[in-house]
Amino acid sequence: MAQPSYTYLAWTTAILWLLLVSVLMWQVFASDYRAFLHEDAPDLQNMPRVATGELTLVHYLDEQCSCNRFAKPHVQDIEETYKEARHVYPNETMQVKGVLLEDWAISSPAVSIFAPDGVLIYHGPYTAGSVCGQGEDLVAAHLEKWRAGDRAQYLNLLGQGCFCPWTNTNKKTAELT
Repeated sequence: MAQPSYTYLAWTTAILWLLLVSVLMWQVFASDYRAFLHEDAPDLQNMPRVATGELTLVHYLDEQCSCNRFAKPHVQDIEETYKEARHVYPNETMQVKGVLLEDWAISSPAVSIFAPDGVLIYHGPYTAGSVCGQGEDLVAAHLEKWRAGDRAQYLNLLGQGCFCPWTNTNKKTAELT
């Protein structure tokens, strides 16, 4: 008779453990899974030129966003691959040639790429995967198209993945002080 009660206890423990792990996995991975474009996003049709005379990559990485843990290794690879480009981050001023770039951020992690003459090459997520570093590398793809002579502007707003709405944390802090 003692055998069935141990079997019941083992099955109950296994099911409860599986349920707990499933809830925790959902909390970790699905809590920030959303569309790249959200209702409070800025209108990118009037995005200004950022003419710096050099290729410029603006990295929108909000330190409060848990999705950045996936993006940081990929961003480091981009920096290493495109050393000749200027890289701008949110912990810096994010103001280039009088343009406050964080006003144009949609979600984190994301990137804007500007040609040396200030024309927008690409604005959107780093990759086409559900988390940064997975899927097609959109930054490399659009930079290669641009180097090959393709001068079209690409606004990638349809991505689904691990994104946090951009909160303009630096700007809000500056306005309060």
